[in-house]
Amino acid sequence: MTKYELVLVLPGNTENQAQLSLIQSLKKIIATVKGKVLKEEDWGVKKMAYPIKKSELGSYNFWQVELPNDNLKELNRLLNFETRLLRYMLLKIPAVKA
Repeated sequence: MTKYELVLVLPGNTENQAQLSLIQSLKKIIATVKGKVLKEEDWGVKKMAYPIKKSELGSYNFWQVELPNDNLKELNRLLNFETRLLRYMLLKIPAVKA
């Protein structure tokens, strides 16, 4: 299992309940590809440099995720299908050698 950093940009002008629903949906997607969320941080709502899908505010979330290497493509594919998600960035955390 490899660790990744996942930064999510959700619409910032939606209700709290709608955001919680989207976050639960994203967690189900990660569970579908046999991954798990190790750490969650809410970075808050910020004004974006340019509108994305007619939204000028974005709610930023940072997750540390662990998933098998062969499921990475499937995770990217499923995240691209989620239309309520504005943007995401998935980065591999380099392994630390002792």
